[in-house]
Amino acid sequence: MKSEKMFVAACVATLATLGGTQSAMAGVFTDWVAPGVVTSSSLHPVSDYIPGSSAEYMWYCDPSAATCDATSGATAVQFQMSFSLPADTGYRLYRYGSISIVADDYFALYINKKLVTESWLDDQNAATTINLDPYLLFGQTYTIDIFACDGHKVAGKSAGATADGGFDGCANTERRANHWLLVDGSYTVEYNTPGGAVLAQADFRSGDLSSWQVRAVPEPASSALMAFGLFGLLRVLRRRR
Repeated sequence: MKSEKMFVAACVATLATLGGTQSAMAGVFTDWVAPGVVTSSSLHPVSDYIPGSSAEYMWYCDPSAATCDATSGATAVQFQMSFSLPADTGYRLYRYGSISIVADDYFALYINKKLVTESWLDDQNAATTINLDPYLLFGQTYTIDIFACDGHKVAGKSAGATADGGFDGCANTERRANHWLLVDGSYTVEYNTPGGAVLAQADFRSGDLSSWQVRAVPEPASSALMAFGLFGLLRVLRRRR
């Protein structure tokens, strides 16, 4: 009985250590946190990918990690931010926006949980720019999800139509030389004519910690510990029935 209690305590301790995790389609996610910003001199200048941008390299870094650089952090991460357009005022309004994204090595973009595009850095050594105009409706709130991973392309694999399949296109994740995400985007709402008085405007760039939150799929060792904890508790419960 004493050994069983010790085993249960070990399982509970394991789960407590990984307490920031929750079930997800891609496996187990960490809690949402503000992203770390990867700033390494070995990376390309941001302007190589997004000319004129003031974005910064962004990636998930464990909150307890001593350093955050281009080789640390999980290999599969989900970034998220939201914004709301003002309600229709009865005046003639114009709205427009765009978002430019590039990742090492892969990203899939979702707007309100529906897939918009995906891209591999090896296929297009530049940012992908998406016109947001068709998605912008007055009085609506928008959620942007970007799933990014470091790995190799797998033939026949692509992102799912909804955000539950955000990592489906990146079936072969692995730790390589660098992993990072660059994003630069904005929207504007103007009165009367294009170029008129601005009613609302916002930028959302990678590196802006006030805009983004991020969670990750832990490395295999963490996932294995979670599995151990759950398996152990289930085994003890079955014995007691």
